[in-house]
Amino acid sequence: MLAKQKVWIALGALYLDTEIDHQAIARELLKSQFSIEEIEKILFDEVHPVLYPNLLSVAGEWTGWNDAWLTESIQSEISSRQKKDWRSKLSRLSSWLPKRWVRSLLQEDWNQIKKIISSNA
Repeated sequence: MLAKQKVWIALGALYLDTEIDHQAIARELLKSQFSIEEIEKILFDEVHPVLYPNLLSVAGEWTGWNDAWLTESIQSEISSRQKKDWRSKLSRLSSWLPKRWVRSLLQEDWNQIKKIISSNA
C-alpha cells in the first residue's frame, strides 16, 4: 500500500460516527513522509470531497469502509477534478458550500491531531 493511501485511510477515521482516536490517527500520520501542511492539503483536497457526506447524514457510517473502496473513490474524485467539461465544473461548484461548511466541523479534531504531530515530530 502506498504511503498516501495509508494517510487517506487514517484521515478517513475523522468522518466516522464513532469516538475519534486522535492519538492513533496522529501515530499513523507520523509514519508518513508528509509534512503537517501536506497532510492538511490531503485531508481537505482529497479525503474530504469523498467523505464529507457522511458527516451530513443522521445515520452516517459508524463502522468504517473498505480500504479499497476509499482509495478507489479518492482516486476517482481526483481524476474527475482534472476534467475540464462543464458537467464536472458544475458538480464541483454545487458541492462547494456543503463541503466548506462541513470542513469547519472537522477543524477542532484536526487541530488536536496537528498538536500531537507537532509535539512528536
